[in-house]
Amino acid sequence: MNRHIATAALAASAALCLLGTAATANAAVVVPTTPDSNTVMTPPKEQTHGNSDYVPNNYIQSTLRMDDQVKRRAPKGANDWSCKPTAEHPNPVILLHGYASNPYVAWSGLAPFLKDHGFCVFGAAYGTEKNKSLAGYVPGFDGMGETFTSAMQIGQYVDAVREATGAKKVDLVSWSQGGLIVDTYLHYFGGADAKNPAKNKVGHFVSIAGAHHGSTLSGAGAALAKVSDIPGAEAPLRKVLDDLAGKAAFPMLPNSVLVADMLARGDTLPGVNYTIISSEYDTMITPIENTWMKAVPGATVTNVNLQKGCPNNHSDHHAIVFDPRAWDYTLIGLGTKGVTPRCVTTHPMIATGF
Repeated sequence: MNRHIATAALAASAALCLLGTAATANAAVVVPTTPDSNTVMTPPKEQTHGNSDYVPNNYIQSTLRMDDQVKRRAPKGANDWSCKPTAEHPNPVILLHGYASNPYVAWSGLAPFLKDHGFCVFGAAYGTEKNKSLAGYVPGFDGMGETFTSAMQIGQYVDAVREATGAKKVDLVSWSQGGLIVDTYLHYFGGADAKNPAKNKVGHFVSIAGAHHGSTLSGAGAALAKVSDIPGAEAPLRKVLDDLAGKAAFPMLPNSVLVADMLARGDTLPGVNYTIISSEYDTMITPIENTWMKAVPGATVTNVNLQKGCPNNHSDHHAIVFDPRAWDYTLIGLGTKGVTPRCVTTHPMIATGF
């Protein structure tokens, strides 16, 4: 989910008009074994081309860098496939953007920050549509494709990074919808093994403003999710959302079959260290507790409220990826010792300003 979440809101309004009101159907989740035919399955090493030299100060600056997005450049410091992890940071870090976003827009600030702290950093691009939804025609919009296929892509990327770096495990950092994609990968596509956590491919998972339990969109998503028992509602709603906002939109409804199934499984998985970084000023996923997760036996969960102890923090859903306090909590979530989270004044959209 990024600055273009208005597209999903438009889809929600259209669906409400068509159905009077609508939501998901009560059904069992069906996990596909092959990728969706409408997703471009780009090999991990070919997803980005070169690196941008420009490190923006805030989200608006990164959004305006259209040349970096169109040419699919990686953020500075990311996607060095020759990087070898150190003893201090043995797990390479893979950054996962959100809905209608891309590696540069989401991570052009955090990627060089983590690189400067000694991590091998990678930024994956997933969910690129072949036949575009209405929103998908905007340059730089990834993360629009079918959710299970995006999770398959993350699995391929994780395996490629492990092979290139020689690391046994990776650490994942996600933003917004990326949190739901990571959850899907962990639960259904081998990222974690609930019966034998020693086989886990993921050590630490840091989720920033994560849509783990769907996106409420300040009420619009919740409204769509209220009438799941209406006979025949699912198919027309899904068609509207697919056409307007891509196949990624429907599973992000708060009561989607995917969200419900993962909650029934226990939300988290043993052996994974979760850090959930959230803001009270997030208008995409509300209330703040909707981003948080609960630990199953064997899992470790730290839920972070950025405003706790820092009332002058006003980062919203977009500013949060450029928030120094969120970056520091990311370091802590990745296992870095001795970090004291900064408390600086931040603002919606721009975080630390120009």
